[in-house]
Amino acid sequence: MTPKIYWLFAIALSIACVSSCYAEADPTAEAIKSVAERTVAALQEEDLDAAISTIHSQSPTVLLSKKSLPDLFENYDINTELLSFAYIGQNEDYAVARTKTRYIKASGPFFQNQEVDTITVYRQENGDWKVWNQIHLNSKYLNE
Repeated sequence: MTPKIYWLFAIALSIACVSSCYAEADPTAEAIKSVAERTVAALQEEDLDAAISTIHSQSPTVLLSKKSLPDLFENYDINTELLSFAYIGQNEDYAVARTKTRYIKASGPFFQNQEVDTITVYRQENGDWKVWNQIHLNSKYLNE
């Protein structure tokens, strides 16, 4: 193989590898990542209506969230950050993702800063994906 053909082959292979990284994204993955980002933003901004709007109205957790979030917002200032999002998949009515979120207290009574690893189940409501339920996998407690 001549050097010119070798370099053309190497360039073509590089372009093919880079192009494959930009494959079309899954619309469900993008939609539920948006829900995760909106949830974190609502918690960060202490916006109760925005936070509740990301939860399915029939979710087993919606009533607890409506009850506990106002107290949380009133007593704490928590910096919330989405660290990672990994779409797992969809089956019929449900989609699943794994997220890691960091919670750092800015002010308020005792709070253990932590990174929380969860599996979140999403379900559509009126054509929009919403949080259905979560499974807490692990908490990594952080030094203050």
